[in-house]
Amino acid sequence: MELSRHLQDHMAIMKDYYQTTGSGKVSSKTENKFDEIYDKSRDVDSSNAKEFLKSLDPKELKTLQSFHYLADKINVDSLSNEGAYNLLQHRYEQLDINGDGLVQSGVADLIPTFPQNMDNELKSSVVDSLKQMKAEGAPDKELFLVSSMLTFKFNSHTILAGVRRDLGIQDSVETPKNDYNSIAEIHHRMHNPLPGEHRSDEIINAFDKFFDILNQNYSGNKTTTSNDGKESSKTEEENDERSSIGKDFFDKVRADGGMLNYIQKENYRKIEEKIEEKKDELIEKYGEDNMNQIEKELTEYRKQLLKELEAKSEKKLLSNDNVLADLLEIF
Repeated sequence: MELSRHLQDHMAIMKDYYQTTGSGKVSSKTENKFDEIYDKSRDVDSSNAKEFLKSLDPKELKTLQSFHYLADKINVDSLSNEGAYNLLQHRYEQLDINGDGLVQSGVADLIPTFPQNMDNELKSSVVDSLKQMKAEGAPDKELFLVSSMLTFKFNSHTILAGVRRDLGIQDSVETPKNDYNSIAEIHHRMHNPLPGEHRSDEIINAFDKFFDILNQNYSGNKTTTSNDGKESSKTEEENDERSSIGKDFFDKVRADGGMLNYIQKENYRKIEEKIEEKKDELIEKYGEDNMNQIEKELTEYRKQLLKELEAKSEKKLLSNDNVLADLLEIF
């Protein structure tokens, strides 16, 4: 598929981001199997991706499922063109083709770290700042906390629109301009929370560190909007709206599944890593000739890990009405 220079640069930045944060890593065995499929699909675009997927055997579809951390088997007929196309891409190459603000991967709607139409210079400076944090010894959790705050800020309009759709509210949500001011607003709210808001010292310290480095790295426009009474009142009104619909939304998320695959995906990655480690232990214990027993025990182990994740997530989500703050404290 022919890509604009902006999208090519966007992909290069996203590749740098995933390499920096380690997000989306899979075992080398899975990655090698995926690359074999990837190499065969280079002439495929969104219009014929489903046709290509139908040509793959069950083992190859299983590889795509594992590579993209999909919970269910791939049913090609249920996929959109965008969802099918993105299954054949590395994570940093996945695109929002239909322009709805989400990236479809299989049947999952994923919240992108950076919207595609966001300024590439700012994206690059954000990634460079995360790299510098890592080089200076920041733990992976700090990188994840900062990335999560940025992701929710950059995609807040998309998240809110999805919340309103799930609650049966059919109207439009204004798309903000994601610029330096968006990041400065996060920093301001960290130190000037609205009534009822709370941020842990861990999150505040991590974002302070990131924001200081960003100000050194970013040479673009840093003009910020003043926080006068009118703007503060609007922000508080929006926050109240998020708080009031938060519990209903997460009831639906728990019951039916929803949009917040971004954070869930990070946890599924950790679960898959634990399962890979467990598998190696079981092979050493039983030998490769007893794969039926090994698969049986791995199935039970997976259920145990998912149950622990569900319990931990539910406890945290019910503890406070501030939805986004809670999400960042779960993991």
